[in-house]
Formats: sequence, C-alpha cells, structure tokens
Amino acid sequence: MNKTHIFTRAILRKPAKSFVNAIAQSADRQKPNYEESIAEYNEYAHALKRMGVDIFVVDADENFPDGNFVEDTHLVLDDKIIIELNPGAASRAAEPMSLSRFLPTNMPRVTLDKQFTIDGGDILQDGKIIYAGISNRTQQEAINQLAKIVEPLGYQVKAIKVPQGLHLKSGMTCMMANHFVIQQSFENILKKMQLENRDIKYFIVPPEEDFAANVLSFNGKIMIASGCPITKKYISSYYDAEDIYEVDTVQVRLVDGALTCSCLLLK
Repeated sequence: MNKTHIFTRAILRKPAKSFVNAIAQSADRQKPNYEESIAEYNEYAHALKRMGVDIFVVDADENFPDGNFVEDTHLVLDDKIIIELNPGAASRAAEPMSLSRFLPTNMPRVTLDKQFTIDGGDILQDGKIIYAGISNRTQQEAINQLAKIVEPLGYQVKAIKVPQGLHLKSGMTCMMANHFVIQQSFENILKKMQLENRDIKYFIVPPEEDFAANVLSFNGKIMIASGCPITKKYISSYYDAEDIYEVDTVQVRLVDGALTCSCLLLK
C-alpha cells in the first residue's frame, strides 16, 4: 500500500520573537506566546527526525514574523524542480528570497511571476496530481502559471475554490495516496473528486477537531495534531501506533498555522 511520499531532509526556520505579531485572520485573535511557540517548534522538529528526515534549521529572522511557515515560500516538486512562490501577504514578499540559498543547488529553479500571488499552503500534492487552492492568498492566474511549469513534467494541476479557512491545506490534506482528511466544508469537493476517481476516500473530522484536517504524512508515518482522539482513532485503522506522531499546535493555530506549513521536505 502506497501510503506516503519518501523524503530524507527537512528545512525549518526557527520562530522569531516577532512571531507574536504574525498575521492572523481574526483581528481579535490571542497572540502566540513566544516561549510556548519554541517548545512546540522543538517538539515538531523532534517528531520530524523520528519520521526519518535530517533537519536543517535556518536562523530566525525578526524581519519575518511569519517566517517559520517556510512551506509558503517554495514548492519543491519531488526531485524535478524548485519553484519560488509569491506569498499572498505583502509582509511576506521577501521571505522566498531569504530562504532561496538554503535550498538544493542541483535542481532546476523557476520563479513565478510576482504579479500574482500563491502560498505553498494552497498546494497539495497527491502523486502526480497537484490540487491548488484558490483562496485569499492564492490567485487563479498564479495557478495557471504553475500548471504551465509542471504539466510538461508529467503532473496535472486541479484548481479548487477553498470554501473555508486560510489555505487549502487548512481543511484538506492527504493521509495517504487517494485518501484525504477534511473539514466538513470540503465534503462537496471530495464528492466531485470521487466522480473522476473511484479510489478516492475521505474522512471528515468532527467540528471540535477541525484543526485535525491538517496532517503531515511521509515515509510511511504520519504526524497529527494532539488532542484529536476521534481523528486519531480513524487514522489508527491505517497506521500502526508507533508510526503516528502527535504534536501540539496550539500556538501556531493562533495565527492560522498548521503542521504542513512549518517545513519544506526534500528528497
């Protein structure tokens, strides 16, 4: 059974003290606690190591309150190509360049047109299919550019209008090939996907575990947010207990962060 992608390395950026001022969709959202954010970050990095990847940590940069969400800056597509993205928040525009020199030098690189915006949190890969979310951060024109780059490499891009949340992967991720964990608002999307592919399955997380829709799966293992017993029970039907890693996400969720956005995985 093909559960997940295989990766050997992960790039992380340590949260800056300015992380307490990271962007939140809700203006009255409680700000993260820096010390607790560091504790979560350390737990996250430790789990990644146990899942079989070597960690490379980029120093915190106080100029980038959201800088630890490195996934939004680049798409590293298998061992084919590195695509520099253009984050949708103006305060994050310089983040891709700040990370560029830490990425592999032995792969082709392309930079998307800065006229249009796209966040890595809106890009979900399932094998040769790339689902791209149209959201407040990602525009259709940027998705069209992405498709022109990756389709000659054998990938198919499918645009999805994000029904709820900041990013596509806020409410929809892969727990294994053709098998998704989703929030309720994404169900109609998955039903349409099933009309094209009968192999697609999905699990709807309960409302009290809405943040559990973001999981990080690779190397035959899976990382899930702690405090989600119902979702964990479902995932346990497909993964052995020793291959499930629970990580706290309380602080990153205060600024709409999640498990997938805090690392760039490399082969």
